[in-house]
Amino acid sequence: PAAAAAKLQASQLPLPSNASIDQGTVRQTELPTVGPAVQADVSVAANKGTLTLFAAAGRDYVVVFVNGGSSKAESDFMKMLDSLRPG
Repeated sequence: PAAAAAKLQASQLPLPSNASIDQGTVRQTELPTVGPAVQADVSVAANKGTLTLFAAAGRDYVVVFVNGGSSKAESDFMKMLDSLRPG
């Protein structure tokens, strides 16, 4: 997670041209079912969202959830992440 966080903060993660990461929001977190993760606020085509990086079952995952600024959607996304089942 520390290496992934450093890459996000240094803008070293390849993203589509219409996406940007708010480097000031990069944070390490713990997902209950998969363990350590890194998250950051992201904008995709001017829509707000969350980028989450984690490893599970020997693979690396990048999940970008665009919530359009909805706090309910963001809360629902966090619930989805909490229910991940690696396998």
